Amino acid sequence: MKRYTPLSLQIILAACVLSACMQPMIDPGPQTETSAETKTETQTAETSASVSDTDTETTTVGSSAEETTTSDTGEDTTSEEPVPETEAKGDAGDESAAAPAVDPESVKELSEVGNLWNGSEEIGYEDNVLLVEIAPDIRLYGSIADGDGDIMDRQVVRVAHDGTYDEHKVRWIGRYGDTFHNYGLVDCDGDGEDEIAVSLTEGTGTGFYVDGLTVFDLVDGHYTATSLDHDPGSVNCIEDLLAGVMDIDVHNEAQVVYINGMEIDLDPYYDMMSMDDMVLLNDDDIHYTDHIHFDKIGDGKITGWAGICLRTSAYYVDETVEFDVRCTDGRFSLEDVRMVRESRWGQ
Repeated sequence: MKRYTPLSLQIILAACVLSACMQPMIDPGPQTETSAETKTETQTAETSASVSDTDTETTTVGSSAEETTTSDTGEDTTSEEPVPETEAKGDAGDESAAAPAVDPESVKELSEVGNLWNGSEEIGYEDNVLLVEIAPDIRLYGSIADGDGDIMDRQVVRVAHDGTYDEHKVRWIGRYGDTFHNYGLVDCDGDGEDEIAVSLTEGTGTGFYVDGLTVFDLVDGHYTATSLDHDPGSVNCIEDLLAGVMDIDVHNEAQVVYINGMEIDLDPYYDMMSMDDMVLLNDDDIHYTDHIHFDKIGDGKITGWAGICLRTSAYYVDETVEFDVRCTDGRFSLEDVRMVRESRWGQ
């Protein structure tokens, strides 16, 4: 009789082992279920944080002055960024901007003004021709006073500042449309404060070209004006001031002239004249007021020069007298006078 018990037992045991091995694949059990819940919560938290970051960036970009944040209690708090003082002040805090010194409707550009002396241009006393802007809040305007006299004698300059202006009788345009030659800020009197110095064309013609000079000084909130003039005997007559610093000695026999010690050859002058109309020169035939310029205003000083001609404006020598200018207590003076072997006439 055959025995099947051992084989049957083996089959039964094998089935039990196979069943035990397949059970975890069919039923994951409590541990696997708990891990899935934890993963879902983590993903949800990451998504929420991403959305929160996006909202914060959008608020910041959308408003340059405000940023909204959420406190731990859930309340919104708003903080304002500080506004720079200049932006906060604006034009409303600028007195001259709030109250212009002159009516903006009355302002004309200098390019609009041509030959005033022949009546082709009409400039009234209420008009303001912008001449130069010294600073954003300091401007010089030209105008013509009412009257029937020569237009050259009715010119006025207004210094606009601090919402007002100071008016002075100053020539600002020549008969041929010439106007300001040079300007700048310079301490003319040595008080440590800069004054406004303006050089303007006063006269042009055949053989001569003369610039004027005016210094505007701020005193007790208002600008005073001191100008060089051409009135003999005046303390500020440019011709008298130059005569005071020019030493002229003519030697016709040697055909030379000495000006402030510098020898100037007269041969070209004598060579261009025939013996019939030869006229000997004397000290009064040396002219140094036909060409007067102030070509440097700044760096602490004003520098001017005068061209030298013989007898008339017909012949200029190749020498120039140069000088520095000061203006103290309403009076001009010429200092550091020097002779330069350089012809500048026609410049």
